[in-house]
Order: sequence, then C-alpha cells, then structure tokens
Amino acid sequence: MHRVAGGVEQVAGSADSLMVASRALIQQTTPQTEALLDKLQDNMASMNQVLGQTDTLVRASREDVRVSLGQLRGAIEKLNGVLGRVDSMMTKKEGQIDSTLTNLHSASESMREISARPWKVITGASNKDGQ
Repeated sequence: MHRVAGGVEQVAGSADSLMVASRALIQQTTPQTEALLDKLQDNMASMNQVLGQTDTLVRASREDVRVSLGQLRGAIEKLNGVLGRVDSMMTKKEGQIDSTLTNLHSASESMREISARPWKVITGASNKDGQ
C-alpha cells in the first residue's frame, strides 16, 4: 500500500509540474495569440466590407449585363440572317459568278495582249501578219 501511495504521489507531482509548465506556456503565448486574433478580426471586417462592395457592384451591373447580352443575341441573330442570305445568293448566282470571273479573265488577257501589241486595235493583225 505504501508503494501505491508513493506512486500516486509521484504521479500527482508530475501532474503538478506539467500544469505549471502548461500555465507558463499559455501565459507566454497569450499576448501573441490575442494580437493574432485582433488582426484576424480586422481582416475579417475588411473582407466583409469588400464583399459588401462587390455584392453592390454585382447588383448594380446585373441589368447592364443583361441588356448587353440581349443586344449581343440580337446582333448574332442579324448576322446569322445576313450570312444565310449571302449563302443563298452565292448558291443561286454561282453560274453567273463563274461566268463573270471567266469574262474578267478574258478581258484581262486581252488587255495584256493589247498593251504588248497596240497596233492590233487599229489593224486587227499581229506584227508578223502586218509586215
């Protein structure tokens, strides 16, 4: 029994010294912890203010964004209509466009020939034939 009492006394002494050491650590870190908590509260207040301003900005610009999106949709619809008409015109007039390009190519070729042999305009003959 005496041994048990000695063991209990030893455990109690260890617990007391642990409590004293813990109290000393808590007292040392308390000012730092309080300063940290104060800074954290200041930061939280700043964040709440920023979030409030952001919320106000989002609410204020919501209608502008909605109107802009509506206008953008309208412009896209008009552009789709124009592209549809251009595609339809190209399909219907493809033969005429090809013919026009062929004629333009022929006219360009004739102009090159005339500028190389201008007397052909008057005589209708080439230089070899006319001499």
